[in-house]
Amino acid sequence: MIYTYIADCAPDGAGSMLQREIYAYLLSLLDNASFARSPLQIDYRHESNVKAMHLSNFAWNGFFEFMNNHKAASYISTQTRNKYCSISFDKSKNRIEHLSPKTWHNCIHDFRANFQKHNLGSIQNVRSKNERVTQISLHIRNYSAADTQIGLESLPWEIFSVDYSKFNVPLNNPMYYSNFYVSLILKIISTYKICRQSVNVNIFSTGKKDDFSFLIYQLKTKNISVRLNLDKPSYHDFLELISSDYLIMAKSSFSYIAALCSTSPKFIRHGFRLRLPYDVICIQDDIALRI
Repeated sequence: MIYTYIADCAPDGAGSMLQREIYAYLLSLLDNASFARSPLQIDYRHESNVKAMHLSNFAWNGFFEFMNNHKAASYISTQTRNKYCSISFDKSKNRIEHLSPKTWHNCIHDFRANFQKHNLGSIQNVRSKNERVTQISLHIRNYSAADTQIGLESLPWEIFSVDYSKFNVPLNNPMYYSNFYVSLILKIISTYKICRQSVNVNIFSTGKKDDFSFLIYQLKTKNISVRLNLDKPSYHDFLELISSDYLIMAKSSFSYIAALCSTSPKFIRHGFRLRLPYDVICIQDDIALRI
């Protein structure tokens, strides 16, 4: 039997669509089955123009082409449908949630080994450019024109959502959470005994520069170098996230697939709606009091 994932939702961002396909692929690893990729309907509204959309589509397919270990047609026809086992996201999610810690660990290990081998050249290229500094990547879920869930009209959802709030404050608020981010970065520096002068914090997000001015100011007062990356092509941000020395995740599917692929230390505030890789460290809000 050949496993596959056929999109069972409306077109969405790269993170949301790819986490669904990756979950189906993980089940193929567990069951020692082949996997055939099928076209994904990724929404590229974040990209600036048609050329950028095509580049992103090419790059995203390239990152995960290793999953296509069975030659698949461009679509699954009626004549060949019985050859494939289409794995829905609900099915894969339910099974993954109930895996033992050891099985989950081995599954993620095998997936990363395949991903890292396939993308080794791209990852090494990014790391070679940054070899003189310690890269801490900070992905922040900010307001975006492409968002359909996050905004003033969805404030009640944000307040009560496990993913996006705690203490009734929306998580997609860089200024409010600046103290948390700065405290976590200082904790990483002290825990891993990193020379502060060698640290470069790469912030990846969307929106306006002013949204991050307070966070950048706080980091610079701690003598920490900062680079702000706003509205860059999604594949660029993803490659930077998976190539960094330390990854601070957002409550985002985009961060989640980066965490699935990255072998570096990873951190997230509280937790996530999907099962986190075994090596992601969940951080509580009182970290600022413990620095």
